[in-house]
Amino acid sequence: MKRDLSFFLLSWPVWSCLIVIALFSLLVKQLSPQVEVLELRTVTFSASATTDEGEPVTLPHNWSHHGFTGHEAWYKARLRLNVPPNRLWSIYLPSIGCNAAVYLNGHFLGSGGKMTSPPARNGSRPLYFAIPNGMLKPETNEIVIHVATDPGGRGFLAPLLMGPDETLKPAYRRSYFIRVTLVQFIAVSLVVSMFYVGALALKTGDAVYGYFAALLGACMLFDTALLLPLPLPGRWMDWLRMLGTGWMSVFLVLFLHRFLSLQRPRVERAILAWGLSGTLLLALIPLPWFYPVSSYFWDIISMFWGGYLVFTAFVATRQVHSREYWAITLSILVMLGAGARDWILYTNNPEGFDGTLLIYAVLYPLVIFGWILLHRFTSALTEAATLNRELEQRVAQREAELAINYQRINQAQQQQALAEERERIMRDMHDGIGGQLISAISAARNHPDKTWVDSLETALADLRLMIDSFEPVDEDLGTVLGMVRMRLEKRLHHHNLHFVWQVGNIPRIPDLGPHKVLHVMRILEEAITNIVRHAEASQITVVAQSRQHNGQPGVTVEIIDNGKGIDPHAKKGCGLNNMNHRAELIGAILSIQPAHPGTAIRLWLPVVS
Repeated sequence: MKRDLSFFLLSWPVWSCLIVIALFSLLVKQLSPQVEVLELRTVTFSASATTDEGEPVTLPHNWSHHGFTGHEAWYKARLRLNVPPNRLWSIYLPSIGCNAAVYLNGHFLGSGGKMTSPPARNGSRPLYFAIPNGMLKPETNEIVIHVATDPGGRGFLAPLLMGPDETLKPAYRRSYFIRVTLVQFIAVSLVVSMFYVGALALKTGDAVYGYFAALLGACMLFDTALLLPLPLPGRWMDWLRMLGTGWMSVFLVLFLHRFLSLQRPRVERAILAWGLSGTLLLALIPLPWFYPVSSYFWDIISMFWGGYLVFTAFVATRQVHSREYWAITLSILVMLGAGARDWILYTNNPEGFDGTLLIYAVLYPLVIFGWILLHRFTSALTEAATLNRELEQRVAQREAELAINYQRINQAQQQQALAEERERIMRDMHDGIGGQLISAISAARNHPDKTWVDSLETALADLRLMIDSFEPVDEDLGTVLGMVRMRLEKRLHHHNLHFVWQVGNIPRIPDLGPHKVLHVMRILEEAITNIVRHAEASQITVVAQSRQHNGQPGVTVEIIDNGKGIDPHAKKGCGLNNMNHRAELIGAILSIQPAHPGTAIRLWLPVVS
């Protein structure tokens, strides 16, 4: 649906031109004379109500064209009618300038409002007066039209129509709708749009919306001067109307420059200087010069700026090839054509001028501009919403990354603190208890009783084993095995045992901390100690490799000797029970099996991902 509307507005703006032409044809179309409708064109004209005989004139009659400079005049017509007394007739005045009162056979039928200076302005609206039944005489009837205007010499009266009410009233209603109701609707739309676009300008800070709101205000001023009954002299009402037409050109140029992103400060200074100087000139110039100057200075230069707008928009359209630019070019051309038509007809044939087309033609470019700006604004809002969502996602992602980094830093700080504390404890144990044990061993060796030496050496080895478990191994079981080898290889050599080392690439164990390292080292030490004491072996082989257990990944450490083997039916001692208990504490699985020859002790450690 949105695409169809865009296609209609931007690709086929000529349809709107046809609508404007159709409205104008309805505006200028008069009721065709029928059998029962009288069109009065021949009347007498006089400057005084008391004058019985006046100057014969033909309607339409324009005072300035015939050199009459007064503020009021009377038109009279006499005609014989044969109207049934029960049939309602009416008088229809399609166009006047600027107000009229109607009398029939000396009876007042009605007026368009105030007749004293300044009179009501009805130049843009038709007048309609019903004739009460029985007022029309079967003999001669006299019709008097009192026309008042301000300023003087600006009066006008179009041919008046007289006939049955059921025939004239549809024509009057049609004309009133087009010339009054429709224009009022346009004026209200301009006011609402002006405040809405002005709010957008304040919200976005974009000058293009501000100039468009000012353009709407100039159009509203033009409509107001034509319709609203302001208590101002006619010259100042016309001054407001001129300001509306001139400043429409000014704000349209400024708007188009911002819309097309054109940098033309000289042109903008020139049109602003023209607008300000013209406004002051029309306000201060004497009344006899006001209308000639407004027609031949203000209006012509306004049309010049209209031509500049069409040329600028056309050049931009040729460069960009945008539907929006084509629509803007044609809409400005519509408005310029309507303004030129009004000026030409009014200047060359004021009697035949029957309403302005500019007031209707201006609606199309405003609709086009408003739709384009609204489309751009909604697109900008959509894009901003999308960017906000992306920004929120990025912020959330960054927050998650920062949280992870903070957690890592916190863990690193904790690990560093633990490492420092572990190093302190290890240093104290090495320098304190370790030094004391070494001194005790030295003293025991010099004593005749050697029974304490083995116990002290075992305690020292156990202490060193505990110290080794605190060393950072970085989740590497191979490092743990290397520390065990370093501690035990000299001892095995002392007992004439050959050490075979078969440790390849094994996976890291993520939870391999000091607690688990200590249990692994104690299990390995206990296994090797049992071999030394009981196996009568000459070789110990250590094999470490990656191996699964029930589908779960892990690492198996095997300690194999070539000794006399183990009796599977023998009762397990405390050493083996302690090994099993330690394996359970760290989630490992310990198994002891004959190796033919010797015994194989297997410790399987799970790799937790």
